[in-house]
Amino acid sequence: MEQKRLVTAETLAKCGAGPADKVLVAFSGGADSTALLLSMQELLLSGAVAGVFAAHLHHGIRGESAERDMAFCEALCKKLGVLFTAERADVPAYAKKTGKTLEQAGRELRYEFLERARVHFGADLIATAHHADDQAETVLMHLLRGCGTAGLSGMRPRMGDTIRLLLGVSKEEILFYLEERGQDYCEDETNAENDAFRNRVRNELVPLLRRYNPGVSGALCRTAALCRADEAYLGAQAEQAGQGIGRAGGLDKRGLMALPDALKTRIVKKRLFSLDGNVCETDVGRVLALCGAQTGTVIELQRGFSAWTDAENVYIGVYPAQKSFEVPLCLPGETQTPAGTVFTEWVAAYRTPRDAFEAFLDADALPPGLVVRTRRNGDRFFPLGAPGEKKLKDVLIDKKVPRFLRDMPLLCAGREVFFAMGIAVSERAKVRPESKRVLHITFTGGTDS
Repeated sequence: MEQKRLVTAETLAKCGAGPADKVLVAFSGGADSTALLLSMQELLLSGAVAGVFAAHLHHGIRGESAERDMAFCEALCKKLGVLFTAERADVPAYAKKTGKTLEQAGRELRYEFLERARVHFGADLIATAHHADDQAETVLMHLLRGCGTAGLSGMRPRMGDTIRLLLGVSKEEILFYLEERGQDYCEDETNAENDAFRNRVRNELVPLLRRYNPGVSGALCRTAALCRADEAYLGAQAEQAGQGIGRAGGLDKRGLMALPDALKTRIVKKRLFSLDGNVCETDVGRVLALCGAQTGTVIELQRGFSAWTDAENVYIGVYPAQKSFEVPLCLPGETQTPAGTVFTEWVAAYRTPRDAFEAFLDADALPPGLVVRTRRNGDRFFPLGAPGEKKLKDVLIDKKVPRFLRDMPLLCAGREVFFAMGIAVSERAKVRPESKRVLHITFTGGTDS
């Protein structure tokens, strides 16, 4: 009687893999990864994949038993004719250094190692041995922490170059598969310890839930599949809506807030996730709250990122750093600044400027010692048409100039501003009918401004 396979060509196809792909197996030596390795070897022999390799990471935690596991993995791969690589890591030291839990640190180092091994072997994909019971635990863990449909979706069969071929297979089926083939495997004694959150869920919560529903793992996996379908649809709707409200690197505040919560939260989450692959629900709420905040408000997010707002948009990313400079004005001629070029010339008469980066000034109203610089505390400005002089800071606030655009070049003498480039000219230097000399100024922004 032919032995049943755990992984089939159809399973591969559902993960977007096929006969042309070479697969690296994350091989710990435990029952799950041993069954996965044997399954992949069967698929290789049947022509369902082009190559199979194995990689094992020694975490530096379990002493002699970890040495035993590594030796077992190497020996089995040699027996099967599977190319094998291993590395040693000091997970406890890395966890202490980074402030992560052992579970988090181990996962991070493990996936970094697997990517190196994938490149080393020239493999296309990394296969991990997560199975249906792992999926049920993942859903429960997310539920206990608080989540939406994304969390209830659990692990996906494929994420990037990583495939999970055993998500439809139970632990019981894995053990039967190994028994049927007479294949032994390693036992990780730390799986029985309840220090890690997942272990407590596996060893305490799942057995309790089975008293209410013996098939709880299957029920949770079905829930995950249903939520993945819902999440895929909502994600597509959010993608479409996000394109409609995207503006110059930001998001239109009114357009964002007019969307249903299910869409606007996903749009913000995607923006946050694109920064560093990490999303904090608190930050999502804080970004959305910016839509009703005062123009120019800036908030700090995780990992050094920020979110800020102007009169129309909200932005998420690295807040533009101020570039302070001061350059004497070349009169007439070109003045090069870190922000761009200021061109000055004498002209016969005034005309209406093309935009706010062009100005005509009464040269006789300008004092000596003019410079082009960024703003400073104490700068004063009397904008054209305003009732009087004010602090430059107050003028920028009144005009709703966003904080990240407030470091435009200024034509100044001392603390007085005569032309805020991109904003306005000074009332004191405006061209009047009696003006005898007219200075024409244009500013062209630089590529690094």
